[in-house]
Amino acid sequence: IETALELELAEGEVVADTLEGERCVFLAGLYRAERVIAERLRALARGRHPGLTSTPRGRSPGWRAGPASPSPPAPRCW
Repeated sequence: IETALELELAEGEVVADTLEGERCVFLAGLYRAERVIAERLRALARGRHPGLTSTPRGRSPGWRAGPASPSPPAPRCW
């Protein structure tokens, strides 16, 4: 298992990180998505609205052009 994990880490398929003091391994795509979401939440907490465009006529506040992306599942530690 250690050899397989080392290969996956070297190829960038997974990312190793520490979460609340526990060593974890995440799928690379989900890890990056979680980081982007966390940064957007921090921006919202600071009173900024990242990624929002001006409201077109007839649209509710917060409307954005383009399809909505489903939220990725939360990463799990192994």
